[in-house]
Amino acid sequence: MLRIFLTVLLPIALPLIAYIIYVKTTRVRPSALAVSIILGVSVALLAAMLSLEFSRGVPPGTKLISPHLENGEVIPSQRLDEAQ
Repeated sequence: MLRIFLTVLLPIALPLIAYIIYVKTTRVRPSALAVSIILGVSVALLAAMLSLEFSRGVPPGTKLISPHLENGEVIPSQRLDEAQ
């Protein structure tokens, strides 16, 4: 649940919260240009975070050898094709 909050809900809600705080503290009615800039930056940041999240790791279906001990040394996980 914490991972969902940190990777999905927080990146969506944080720009909105920052914008609301900005509007409440400045007491200025925002112009359409300011709103569009803030919205554009928020969408760009969200797209960048999502692309980073989904581009990590190994492809689905890849066979892995889990980390294990050999002669007292920890051998990190490896793809099955790399281990041979």
